[in-house]
Order: sequence, then structure tokens, then C-alpha cells
Amino acid sequence: MIKVHHASKEIFSDSVWYGYSMGLSMEEIIVKFQNGEYYEAGQIETNNLDQAYGASQNLGNAWGNGQQRSTSVGDILENDEGVFIVAPAGFDQIINKGAI
Repeated sequence: MIKVHHASKEIFSDSVWYGYSMGLSMEEIIVKFQNGEYYEAGQIETNNLDQAYGASQNLGNAWGNGQQRSTSVGDILENDEGVFIVAPAGFDQIINKGAI
């Protein structure tokens, strides 16, 4: 199971590329995530990040309860292994749950 966390409207409206173009460090992004500036948009029944990203797009059909936007760069995917930010290409792990 992967939890999909979307950036808040404040983060989303400030930048097309979220933290990447705002110049935020990964530490600042982690703090924003831990402070609730990301909200849980939904859950996807997989542990594969690529599958979860694909399933959380609004291509043809809306995902979740139909109210979510498509998952984008700067949003966060969380599984049993850790917390990952959607990067311009792939995913960057920002929290390793094995290290907690």
C-alpha cells in the first residue's frame, strides 16, 4: 500500500516544480511534510512507486474519490520502505523508514 501525499495549495501555487524551483532543500521539504503541509490525497493498492504514480493520474478516469488532482513533481509517495518525493525523473527517497 502506498499513501499519496499532495503538496498543500500554498506549496502548489508557489511553483510549478514545487520545492525544486523554490530552492528548498530536502531538509526543508521533510519539515514541510512532517508539519502537515502535505495532505494524504489517497492510497494505492501497490508497493511499487511507478505503479502508484501511474494510478494517481487523471488520465481518462479520475483516481481515488474523484476529487484529487494528478500526482505531480514535488508530491510525496509513502510505503513501508520510506518516504519518496516525485522528482522530475523518478523518485528521491527523503525518509528511510528502516533508519527510524
